[in-house]
Amino acid sequence: MVDYVGPVESLDASEIFLGWSLATIHHWKETMAKANNKTKTMAAKLKSMKVEVGKTKELKLELPKSKELVGKLQEDLDKHVRYSLNQQVKDISAKVKELTSEKKIVEENLTTAKDKVADLEKKIEDLKSELRKKEEVKSTLTVKFDKAKRLIVLNHQEGFKKAQRQVKVLLPSSDFSQLDVNCDVVDGEIVRESQLCFESKGE
Repeated sequence: MVDYVGPVESLDASEIFLGWSLATIHHWKETMAKANNKTKTMAAKLKSMKVEVGKTKELKLELPKSKELVGKLQEDLDKHVRYSLNQQVKDISAKVKELTSEKKIVEENLTTAKDKVADLEKKIEDLKSELRKKEEVKSTLTVKFDKAKRLIVLNHQEGFKKAQRQVKVLLPSSDFSQLDVNCDVVDGEIVRESQLCFESKGE
């Protein structure tokens, strides 16, 4: 408010009233200007708040749509995940089935191979056994052959001696010093059997 204005020397009452009125008007102008500024500020804030409220309302309106969109996306994601997992399970099951089949084939082949190996090993053992038997027979026959050969030689020598003794009795005046058990008569000549064998090989 305007301070009290008292009588001033050389001023009449009308001038004093005019001065007081002007001071009052100036005071209220300043007050109104401040009030207008506050009003403008509040109006700006109110406008800003209205904008925010509008955005909030829009967000509230968009929220159900967003929730619906999120729900749909979640549902699609769940479907995709389930489909992907089911597909992976199918693929893995098919692979397991394939590997199981291959394993069965390998096991069958392995069993067949083992049977063949066992059969071959048995045949090898049989052949070894037969070889041992043949070697034993060969050894026995070799011993018998050597004995028979020695016996033949002894019998041949003994027969020759018997004939020699008989001839000496029958022809006591004859000389039998040239007789040899290892010789034979060929074309009227006495020839050693080893020479006959050599000539036979040469022919």
